[in-house]
Amino acid sequence: MKKSLLFMLPLSLLLTGCNTTNNQKTLITYGSTFDESASKINYDDLKIKIINEESFVLVIYPGDNSTCGCWTQFSEVIDEYAKENTTIINKINYEELEAQTNKYGLTYYSDRPTLALFNKGKLKKEWQYVVQDINPLFKSTLQLEKALDEVTISPKLIYVNQDQLDQKISSDTFTICYVWASCPDCQYAFPNVIIPYYEKNINDEELYIFDLEIKGILLDEDGDKNSSNENYLKFKKDYKMSEEGDETFGYARGFVPTLHRYENGSLISAITYFNDAISINENNEYYVSRSFFSEDRLPHLNFLNDFTGTKVLE
Repeated sequence: MKKSLLFMLPLSLLLTGCNTTNNQKTLITYGSTFDESASKINYDDLKIKIINEESFVLVIYPGDNSTCGCWTQFSEVIDEYAKENTTIINKINYEELEAQTNKYGLTYYSDRPTLALFNKGKLKKEWQYVVQDINPLFKSTLQLEKALDEVTISPKLIYVNQDQLDQKISSDTFTICYVWASCPDCQYAFPNVIIPYYEKNINDEELYIFDLEIKGILLDEDGDKNSSNENYLKFKKDYKMSEEGDETFGYARGFVPTLHRYENGSLISAITYFNDAISINENNEYYVSRSFFSEDRLPHLNFLNDFTGTKVLE
């Protein structure tokens, strides 16, 4: 059995909605509820987004030391947009593109910004300033919102910070996915399972994402990753990721990616993906010796009730 199938079925049952698509507009892949400004990225970040076939908004701006009046005003517009909307606005210095052979079809200038929309890793649309026009193409956040609303659908995969997560856990009905930014399993699951799921089910409710790879949780004060630090272990216990934190849905010491489903403030279901343990027996045969989908947990995995003959790995 392919693991992606095993994951896709529970995911579809943790989330609800009609299975309809809109072929005219671009579903933005990732959003955020806590961005106060546009997010600066470099060329490697851009390349990863394109390789992963993400859909995103990109602004190419005319250098960090630019005195361009049009960029000064437009910079304020995109920062305000990022603050008021869940769609993430990515910005990149034109010099990052200038130094590379592959420009991904982008048009850029040293004296004015360009706004671009990518759909599944490919350039779909650009908005450019004209040389004779001293004013920005979008002079207000409202103008930018109108332009993007015509061609995009707001993201369904939305990052939250810890305060927002705590507020939602206290009373909301929602699904949260715990990740590490550098986790290979997370990096596989999103482009191969979760993103394709939402492209086919764009009316499903949002999936919220919390990245543990931040200072104070997984990272120490020097920014080094430390999965043994007390803050990280405490987080996994407090948020019921580990078996110590929740005997029913916590899995071993707690892993990512893990999805939790809350209903009116109560944890009612969970999935932990890509963290089976493989062992070898006396006949040199490999087998799965530990899995989240265990016999003990099966009675609590209500989303599998409709699948007669469901088998789990022990």
